[in-house]
Parts: sequence; structure tokens; C-alpha cells
Amino acid sequence: MAKRRIRCQSTVETVVSRGPEFLRRDTNTDIISHAQIVRQVVSVSNHDHPSPQRDQQERWTMTCSFPGCTHSIHGKTLCMGHYAQHKRGVVLTPLRPPYTRVQTEPKACVICGKRFTRGIRESMKRWNIRKACASKSCISKCQIREAAWKRFQKNVDQRGTMQPHMTTPCWIWTATYKGDGGYGRLSVNGDLVKAHRYAYQLYIGPVPSKMEVMHECDNPSCVNPQHLRLGTHQENMRDAGARGLLGHHQKTPKQLRLGVL
Repeated sequence: MAKRRIRCQSTVETVVSRGPEFLRRDTNTDIISHAQIVRQVVSVSNHDHPSPQRDQQERWTMTCSFPGCTHSIHGKTLCMGHYAQHKRGVVLTPLRPPYTRVQTEPKACVICGKRFTRGIRESMKRWNIRKACASKSCISKCQIREAAWKRFQKNVDQRGTMQPHMTTPCWIWTATYKGDGGYGRLSVNGDLVKAHRYAYQLYIGPVPSKMEVMHECDNPSCVNPQHLRLGTHQENMRDAGARGLLGHHQKTPKQLRLGVL
């Protein structure tokens, strides 16, 4: 079907906006082919009405006008960071380098022994003090252990008496004593354990079965790990008898607390 000739750009814009019905009502234009109308309409629409996709691609290829910045523009020929500085009315400064996550090595849980990694949003400060995995039971047990550790540190006096045959002073347990032997006690996970035995587990390692923690300083209230060693019950009794700590030579609890030989 023959169409009318389009004489000006405004007529072409009207065709683009109103469709072919406009050409049917125009009787003062010359007749041209349908292909010529399509070429003129497409050329004018592409020139005056660029597609959003093409505009976005051109925007991505352009970089920020700030010297040394390689980010794509966001507004007013500036990237998003420098555009925010411009909106605040401050002097444009170089942007900080992007955040790089610090790589950390996996840790072993102090409760179950399972290895765990750092969380996605976990800070380095929290990661450095973390000792348990993500299990709720391990976290609760670790919290109980940390609470026992704080109570242990609170009740220890590291400025104790110096024994003649020792090179370091005794660490005196200042909390409540249980029994007549002068040994300190504290509660760990609901169990009442001896303070010097707990100190050995904290600083040196676990105590094997059928083994006892012996004092080389002969001071039961001492919890200094340098004064503790492992031994059997027979060795402990033999050592106590040789040093006069059994029978009528046994010291009073007050003498044991003060570290009197």
C-alpha cells in the first residue's frame, strides 16, 4: 500500500508517536514507498530516542573524571564515591582501597576437637579470642570453662612465699579451703575439683588416670605450675613421709596456707 511522503522531521516524529493513522489523514503530501518511510522513521527514532540499554553500556565504558580513579561514572562524570563527596560539598579526595578479607587458618575446638573456620561477618577481634566451634553445647561448655578460668585467676596470689629449695615463689590459693589438708577447691562444670590439679590441667596438660599431682614445694595451697609434677599414689606417700608431712610431723592447715616448712 502506498504511503504519503514525509516532508519534515516533525512529521516523522508524529508518525513515530501516533502511528500510520496520521499518514492516512495527511492529503497534501506526495506518495513514496513503504520502505522509505520505514528507513526515515527508524533513523529519526534511533537518533532522537536512544535505547536505555545502549545508554547504560556507554555509561559503563566511561570512567570517573577524578584523576587516578578508574570506577565507572554515576553522575556528573563522577563515580558513586566521588559523587557522594560532591553532594556533601567537601573537597574530592581519593577513595579508600576496597576491603580485602584477611585469610585465617582454621582452629581446633577446645571442647570437641573439630576444626572450624572464621565466619563471613566475624571480626578479627572476635576470631582471635574464639576457642569453640559453632555447636551450642561446645559454646556453653567453653563459656563455663572461661568463667572458671576467671575465677581461678581472681583467687590466686602470685606473690606468695619463696621456699628455700625452690627458684620461684608460690602461687597461693586465696579462696575457700575444703578439708584439713589445706588444698584449695573450686567448682568446674558443677564438679568440685582441687585447685592445684586444675592449675596443672590449665598450664601443662591433662592428668592421666591413676596419677596424682604432687607439690615439690610442700605447700598444698600452692597452684604454681612450676611447682607441680605427676606421680603415683605410692610416690606421693613416700615423698610426704620423707619430708615429715605424715603422722605427728604433719603441719596444721594454717601453717600449710602460709607455706611454713
